Amino acid sequence: MRRLALVALAAAFLAGCEENQVIESYDEYEEVTLVESFLLAGARYSGVRITRTLPFGAPLDSAAAVEDAEPYLVLDGGKTIPLHHRGDGHYTPLQSVRIESGMTCELLARRNGKLIYARTLVPEAPKIAKAEYNPDGYLVATFDPSDEFAYAAVWAYVNDEGEAIRLGENFYDVYRPRTDEERRALTVRTETVPSEYRAAGVLPYIGVTAYAFDPAYEAYFASARNHSLVADAYTQGGGAVEWNVVGENAAGVFIGYAVAKPEKP
Repeated sequence: MRRLALVALAAAFLAGCEENQVIESYDEYEEVTLVESFLLAGARYSGVRITRTLPFGAPLDSAAAVEDAEPYLVLDGGKTIPLHHRGDGHYTPLQSVRIESGMTCELLARRNGKLIYARTLVPEAPKIAKAEYNPDGYLVATFDPSDEFAYAAVWAYVNDEGEAIRLGENFYDVYRPRTDEERRALTVRTETVPSEYRAAGVLPYIGVTAYAFDPAYEAYFASARNHSLVADAYTQGGGAVEWNVVGENAAGVFIGYAVAKPEKP
């Protein structure tokens, strides 16, 4: 289900932003504006969340939400849509905006007189040609990729109507095809399926679903310490994390993605 995928990708990230900080130096605090937005193909744009880092030693429940930003969503280099603060650092358009595969989306924002910018491509959802269960306990999906995008997969509990009612919480890898063989047919694997879902009565309901991402997500995923879909991402700030949001004292992710229909072996 698209809603499940959206929750798995975004909700944990949003919850973590209030409780985590990016601290480059304990001696000299410099506030950083943090941006987070995921754009799901075929769904209404859920908006952007803008927060700020906190000084070292500040209470973890201190308000980090930013209310004074001026963000805009730009679609395909033309239509410019202002985003309005809805509370807790969330900015959304006044009217529904549908994100479609093939769109180029840009985020323009101004805060404290400084400009923030990000750009993303929204991919098409992969069409899984073959799903297989590996005896070692994970699944693999094979499909025809585009070398413009990066791909990943999670295991899924699939009901009789073919809907994913539960998704794995982590990616094993996020990968962009690089060889001619991979461009013809790319295989991506999931993490190991938990043992309780490998029982004889449950395993027939376990399948795989694939994700396609703007290629910037591959670099972010590889440079982050955890392999969660999106969770506590800003705690990676002490390392060389590759964000795709640029600007003076700004960091974050602005990523288009699409989710395939789950398939069972």
